[in-house]
Amino acid sequence: MNRRTRWALGALGGMLGLAALGWLAARPQAVRTAPVQRGDIVQAVVVSGRVEAVARIDVGAEVTATVPAVLVREGEAVRAGQPLVLLADDEARAAVAQAR
Repeated sequence: MNRRTRWALGALGGMLGLAALGWLAARPQAVRTAPVQRGDIVQAVVVSGRVEAVARIDVGAEVTATVPAVLVREGEAVRAGQPLVLLADDEARAAVAQAR
């Protein structure tokens, strides 16, 4: 066989191989089917992630004092002006008395 014949046979074999792959890829695949049934949807979702607040508010006092009572719980909704904590005012009262 000369070089040209070998090249032609190789090209023909390559084209036949590509045609076979195309035929295998194009043939229909078997699909399982099931009849439609009416019923409840039961689904459990387990995920992990991070919850982020819509806004971040820093709360602080203008004075240094002991906090004897916290009047709200974490996550509880509050209104503007609502007291959140009680501050011990013993030191402030003593400072006022001393200043008089």
